[in-house]
Order: sequence, then structure tokens, then C-alpha cells
Amino acid sequence: MASRITKLWVQNIDATGNMETSENVSAKYFKGDGSLLTGLPAGSGLAPVYLESDLNATNAGYTTIFTISLVPSKMNIIKIFLAQSSSNDGTAIQNRAIFDESGPIGHCHFETQEQSGAQIINNILVGTDSDNTGMTKMNLDINIPVINTITCTIIADTNQRNLIIQFQSENTYVVTTNAGSYYINAVNE
Repeated sequence: MASRITKLWVQNIDATGNMETSENVSAKYFKGDGSLLTGLPAGSGLAPVYLESDLNATNAGYTTIFTISLVPSKMNIIKIFLAQSSSNDGTAIQNRAIFDESGPIGHCHFETQEQSGAQIINNILVGTDSDNTGMTKMNLDINIPVINTITCTIIADTNQRNLIIQFQSENTYVVTTNAGSYYINAVNE
């Protein structure tokens, strides 16, 4: 009868073919172009998670851009790049970050383009009903995206929670978050 190895610690594996296992595989990080790695949770490691289609909003209510799973009991440092545009040169885009439930704590740092060469900075405490950036009259070129960024430092509690990134218009004109916007969640596991 062949002997069975129950535990094996390996420093580095360079597999050029297929690897199969009947149990789970865990690692601090997986490296690759993404086409070979399947079944990994979105946003794991430093892989960007992209918005697949344009989203539109007015002032009728918030539109969710991303729902980001927080890693429980860890510091989650999240960087979000939003390609956003307005259908009217005077209409502002208002962004916010909220938690789906109480538990985590943290702040988000918003850098919003007001007009060519100008940025407005907001540091906002995140909660279940956080303030938005409160932007008015951005003077943007019509329907030409600018990059607005959000950097969040979130200490997650022991339960699975989500950080939700939302936007709205300051008025009834349409504002857009464009496909290709993305986020990265860096967690030291």
C-alpha cells in the first residue's frame, strides 16, 4: 500500500501544466494573467475589478457602482478609479461610500475634478448612510470623462460586510460612471 503525505509545505511551485487537487488550495497570493485562475473571489489580492457597462444617475436617488466585499478582521485599503462624465457642463457628480451593515469603521478620501486642473478634496467618515462629496457646478466638458478617485481605509469587523460605492447627480441632468472604472482592494493576509 502506498504511503500518503498528509501535509506538505512548499516554498515555490512553478507548474507549467495542469495542477489538480481534491481539496482546497490556499496561498498568500496567486500570480498570473487571470485567464488561468478561475473561481477566485472578485477583488482578491491586487487584481483590478472593472465596471463592465456604463451607469447613469440623476438626483432621483443613488446608483450603486461597486459592492466591495471586505475581508473580515483585516485592514482593507481600497483604491477606486471612476471615469465619470456629465450631460451638462454645470452639473456635478456626487460620490459616496457606505457600509451595508454596521460593524466596520473607516474613512474615504475623495479627489473630485471640479474643472480642468482643479480638484476638490473630501475626507468622509464611512457609515451606513454617509455624506456624499456635495459637489456643485463642476464645469466639465459635456460627456467627456474625468477620473475621480476614492481611497478608503477600512478596518473590517469579524463578520462579512460590504463597502458600497454610489453616485448621483446634483440635479435632474444625467451623470455617468463609465465602463472601465475599477477598484483594487489591498489586504495584508
